[in-house]
Amino acid sequence: KSVIAIPDQERSIHHRKLLDQLRRQTKALISDPKTPVKDVLKLLSTGFETIVLSIIQTSLKQYPPPPCRFAFVWMGSGARMEMCPYSDWE
Repeated sequence: KSVIAIPDQERSIHHRKLLDQLRRQTKALISDPKTPVKDVLKLLSTGFETIVLSIIQTSLKQYPPPPCRFAFVWMGSGARMEMCPYSDWE
């Protein structure tokens, strides 16, 4: 039996909605020129973290258990809470 499965469409839509919501929040925040850059970066970083954690949780429910324990570690701009709207994810 193959472990490859089609992603749950409802969850994919949920993750897309989270991303769209984050983009709207970011636009609203940057529309005020007095908003500190660090506030925008923190919003993006925590928003992306929320989305990634949701994707991991969904995957753990949808697929067979992983063969070993694992960790997801933010590095670089994610770890520093400096993610930009189009930061690269390693």
